[in-house]
Amino acid sequence: MEERERRAAIALVAAIRAGDTEEEVDEMIEDLEGYFLLPSGRLTNYIFWTELSDEEVVDKALEYEPIAL
Repeated sequence: MEERERRAAIALVAAIRAGDTEEEVDEMIEDLEGYFLLPSGRLTNYIFWTELSDEEVVDKALEYEPIAL
């Protein structure tokens, strides 16, 4: 991921955490999920159920590597 995309993903995480409406947050989550290959729900777990910073959420998501079958 290029640095520009990483910064955009970090900004989306921050916006999701500050989101006003559920619809707005859902739309931003869909946009954010486009950056990563994470299984469904894992990204939102990082955002809402951990104490990771916005940058740490993105870095953690970037660490994920799918299992080759």
